[in-house]
Amino acid sequence: MYKYFLAVRYLVSRPINLIGTIGVTLAVWALIFVVSIFTGYIHEMRLHVRGTASDLSLLFDRSQDSFAQVEPLLRHEGVRAIAPRLSWYGLLDPVRGTAKKRVVAATAGQPTANFFQVVGIDFAREAEIGSLRDELEAVPDADRRVVDGQRPFLIKGKQPGMLIGLSRARAWDVRRGDSVALTTAMHTQKQKTVSLRTIEEPFVITGAYSSRHHEFESSTVLLDIETMRRLVPSRGSHRDHFDEIAIALHDPTRAIEIRDLLNARLAKAGAHGQIAAWQERKPIRRFLDNVEHQRSLMSLVLIALIAIACFLVLATLLMMVSEKTRDIGVLTALGSTRRGILMIFLNCGLVISTLGVGLGVLAGWLTCRHLNDITDWLETSFGIKLFPSEIYGLKEIPYELEPRWIVIVAGSAIGAVLLFSLIPAAVAATRNPVQALRQT
Repeated sequence: MYKYFLAVRYLVSRPINLIGTIGVTLAVWALIFVVSIFTGYIHEMRLHVRGTASDLSLLFDRSQDSFAQVEPLLRHEGVRAIAPRLSWYGLLDPVRGTAKKRVVAATAGQPTANFFQVVGIDFAREAEIGSLRDELEAVPDADRRVVDGQRPFLIKGKQPGMLIGLSRARAWDVRRGDSVALTTAMHTQKQKTVSLRTIEEPFVITGAYSSRHHEFESSTVLLDIETMRRLVPSRGSHRDHFDEIAIALHDPTRAIEIRDLLNARLAKAGAHGQIAAWQERKPIRRFLDNVEHQRSLMSLVLIALIAIACFLVLATLLMMVSEKTRDIGVLTALGSTRRGILMIFLNCGLVISTLGVGLGVLAGWLTCRHLNDITDWLETSFGIKLFPSEIYGLKEIPYELEPRWIVIVAGSAIGAVLLFSLIPAAVAATRNPVQALRQT
C-alpha cells in the first residue's frame, strides 16, 4: 500500500509534474477533437453526395446506344426506377440587362467562376430516382422557386428553361425569369477533318433547387434532356441517346448483387457501358478517399503530441528520481524491494497518464458538444469565422464522437506514458542503497 501512497505524495509535492499531465491532456484532447471533426465531416459529405447519386449508374464516355433499347435490359425485380441523363460542360453568363448588373455587383472583386456541368434530365423519371421534387420545394426564396413543381422547365417565352443551384443563384443574385447564355464547344468530324464547333444558347432561369451537396449545387445546372439532346448530338443515329442511366433500387443493400447481375446481362446483349455503385464512381470515390486520407495524416501528426507528452513525463520523473535518491536508500534499508521501488515511480506515471487522459477525454467531449456555440460567440463578439459556411456548404460544424476511437486514444496514451515511465522507475530500482544513503 505504501507504493501508492508515496507515488501520490511525490506527485503532489512537486507542482512541476503538472507539465506531464498537461501534455497528456492536450494530446488526448487534440486527437479526440480533431479526428471527431474529420469523422463528422466525412459522414456529412457521404450523406450529401449520396443525396445526388443514385444507387447504381450505367456509365459511358459517350453512348451510341438507344435508351429504348437499353432500358429493358435494366428491368429487374430489385430495380425501382430508371432515368436517363446527358451531361456536358460549358460557361454560363447572364445576358444583358438587370440580371447581368446584379451578377456583376454580386461578384465584384471575386474571381469569375462560371464553369458548370450541364445535366439533361427527364424530370418525371428523375423525380422517382431521388429527392429532386423535395429540392425544388426546399427553396425558401419565393422569387427563385419554380412555378410548376410538375413541369419545372416550363416558362413563358421561346427560350428553354434551366434550373440553377440555390447557392449559386444567391451568389449571383439571379432570380426566376432572368436570362443566361450557355457557351460550350464540341468536336465535329467530316470525313477526315476534325473541327471545333462553338455553341451559344440562351436560357431562362425557371427556378432553383436546394441540394445538401454544396459542390454539386454550386457547379451544376439542370436542363430538360430533350434540350440537351439537341445541344449535344449523338455520335450514332439514335434520338434518345444518353451518357448515363441512374438506377434506384428497392433495397440499396443489394446494390452489388444487382450490379453484377445487370452487368452480365448488358455484356451478353452487347450493350456498351458499365454499371457501378454510387461509392464506386471515380469522382465520388476520389473525393471521399481524399478526405479520409487527410484524416489519417492529421492523426499521424497529432500522435506526435503523445510522444512529446511522454518525453515530458520521462524528464519530470527522472528529475524526481534524482531528488528522491536518499528516500530510495531509506526505503531500501527499511526492507523495500527493488520491485517495490520500481512500482512507486511506475505508479507516478500511471497517475499522470490516467489524470491527463481523463481530463483530455472530458475536454474533447465538451469542446465538440459546444463547438458551434463557441464559433458563434467568436463570430458575434470578434468577427472571427472559424468555419465559413459558404465555403463548406454546412450550416454548422459537424462532429462524430466514436467510442472506439476514444478507447484507442485513451489506452494508447496510458500505455505510452507507462512505457516511458519504466525508464526512470528502472533507474530508481537499480540504485545502490548504500550510495543512495550517502547522498545528501
